[in-house]
Amino acid sequence: MFGWSASEAIGKDLFQLLGCHPNTEDDPVSRWQPGRFFGTKRRRDGALLEVEIRFDPMLSGTGAEFGVMTIVGGFDALGVEAEARYASVIGAMQEGVVVQGLDGAIQSCNAAAMRILGLPEDQLCGRTSIDPRWRAVREDGSPWPGENHPAMVALRTGQASSGQVMGVHRPCGSLAWISINSQPIRLVAGGPHHAVVTTFVDVTEQRLAQERVRRLSGLLPVCAWCKSVRNDQGYWQQIELYLSENTDARPTHGLCPDCSGRVM
Repeated sequence: MFGWSASEAIGKDLFQLLGCHPNTEDDPVSRWQPGRFFGTKRRRDGALLEVEIRFDPMLSGTGAEFGVMTIVGGFDALGVEAEARYASVIGAMQEGVVVQGLDGAIQSCNAAAMRILGLPEDQLCGRTSIDPRWRAVREDGSPWPGENHPAMVALRTGQASSGQVMGVHRPCGSLAWISINSQPIRLVAGGPHHAVVTTFVDVTEQRLAQERVRRLSGLLPVCAWCKSVRNDQGYWQQIELYLSENTDARPTHGLCPDCSGRVM
């Protein structure tokens, strides 16, 4: 892409190969931070090349630091337009979407993700799955450690997962239930993944409806004389009020044929 052979490239300064001079204050590579950006670089022969660059700092099994840089070239006006359309589609989705790098930090998110999780973009991006502020729980209420969140498992194993339900505490204190799908991102089919994309939908209302149904299952204490119902707190209340509070039904009143004959 840049006109260098492997033997010529090995040992050279990275920025010399890319034909650029980085701003050490802003460049993510110089700061050894994950990043994704578009830019104009210069080939060995002096020609300019529009590229997309992704950089991910990593650790080897022995703890040694190294970085993976993926460069995609050939962007033109059509490519920029396609990128804008893609961003518009993601922004309009009702499902939350977040992209996490190999270090687990959120790199980007859409508006639905911010709404569902109750966090603005500047507080969401950069946060990792192991951040204790999530206080994530499983469906049975037990804690869900960050290293076992679907996105982290996908990053660790390279395998996708779908339909996992997690409870996440919002900053306001409310508990949001989300159904999660996580998928590793690969630039080349069968190649290594450099990030993971996670989509999720808010299923809090469905969970509340299921809880109401569960409360109505099993034995329901009803007074044999006045037909009042004993609620979960041990108090007796009219059956109409009980049904209104615990179901979506709205009782109405009338007379059955037997009672109608006696009353009339």
